[in-house]
Amino acid sequence: MNTLPLGTPAPAFTATTLSGETLSSTGLEAGPVAICFSLPDVYAGRLVVGYLRRLKEQAPQAAVVVILQGDEAAVRRYAEGYLANLLVVHDADLALSRAYRATHVPTIYYLEEGTIKLAFTGFVKSALNKLAELAAAATGAKAKELIAPSDNKGEYELAERGLA
Repeated sequence: MNTLPLGTPAPAFTATTLSGETLSSTGLEAGPVAICFSLPDVYAGRLVVGYLRRLKEQAPQAAVVVILQGDEAAVRRYAEGYLANLLVVHDADLALSRAYRATHVPTIYYLEEGTIKLAFTGFVKSALNKLAELAAAATGAKAKELIAPSDNKGEYELAERGLA
């Protein structure tokens, strides 16, 4: 796995969200944060982001940041249509992706107080459920399984088929 080591400080960054807000790692240190690096057209990334939307509903005090690579028009189209309640950054020059070793997408980090507590690449149900467990513990939210064993579809794919 090509992620930064657990227990180490996450790289500091300042970025502008698609909505024009300044986002800094320092401002995110107050609470737990999930960061997902992805591309709008990568199926596994869409699945992960769908479950991170669910995480935001289960643990509202946790920040969820989606850092999207790729074409700006595709990034905006994806974000505007689906990511309204999340912080979204377009990583046009890939500087954030490089800093976090996000050479494959999706790459997901879970941070508490600026320290990497969980890191993984790909759509990994057990890791996403662990992320939800950690976020619930950190925020005092009720711990809920993010992905049931029989759940094989993300919200985005179900919505595309008119099933959500």
